[in-house]
Amino acid sequence: MRKDNIAVFFPKNLNDLLSIYSSNPEAEILAGALEFMNNSNVTHIKKIISITSVSELKKVHRTDKYIDLGAATTISQILRIGQYVIPPILYNALKSIGSPSIRNIATIGGNILQSSIISNSLPVLCALNAGFELRNLSKSRWLPASQFITNDKKNILNKDEVLVRIRIPLTFWHTQIFKKVTLKSNIYPAQLIFCGLAHIAKSIISDMKIVLGRPNKSLFRNRSIETYFIGKKLPISDKDINQLTEILDDTLEQVEDTDEKEFYLRNTTIRLIVNFFKELKQ
Repeated sequence: MRKDNIAVFFPKNLNDLLSIYSSNPEAEILAGALEFMNNSNVTHIKKIISITSVSELKKVHRTDKYIDLGAATTISQILRIGQYVIPPILYNALKSIGSPSIRNIATIGGNILQSSIISNSLPVLCALNAGFELRNLSKSRWLPASQFITNDKKNILNKDEVLVRIRIPLTFWHTQIFKKVTLKSNIYPAQLIFCGLAHIAKSIISDMKIVLGRPNKSLFRNRSIETYFIGKKLPISDKDINQLTEILDDTLEQVEDTDEKEFYLRNTTIRLIVNFFKELKQ
């Protein structure tokens, strides 16, 4: 159908969607369409594919090892599964998205496809080693969440590919911390996402991951920090905290004190990571 000079397609199933998209790769695929509604610069859009009737994209499937979420599953639907099924860090991240009315419309795929490293879900999914199934009319492929966004903040979807499914391993983590920090509006009107995971056995850190989504930066993960602290006994000593600060000081982008925005972002990043280690408990 056509409305206001925009052609709108309503595929009935996944194969129908892939076929339409293959013939119309310039079309915008919409489910919740929140970013579309909030973006005034949409005059270039001439074709829309609505996936509201594509049931395959709304399926949720769980095994002992992982949970699969269809890309068009709403945030509210995922939250109703409960934090004792989905990883608590993901539950908390999704619960921090907007109001209940927004979460009833917004989808997990839409949140990922913002192509923003400060979307609530993407840094968490990277920390959890989630995988994305990408499919076109002829084939499908799986990609780690950590490889989905390029350094220039664009996703790596090919022109005719659709994000179909998100697979999240149900690995046990003793500590799961999600924090969304709203940076001071008069200095840096943006959000910083912190994700920290740790597995602790007999007061020893046996595994851990730290991922941050920072405005206008690539995802931050420093494996040398993780390697350094695996095997350390809790509580973390002042010596190790000092070593951590030195590693972060060497790793993070150097900024001038006069660059107030970047200086504040850098210090906030350091503070979040240091506090995560200070607060680790058995």
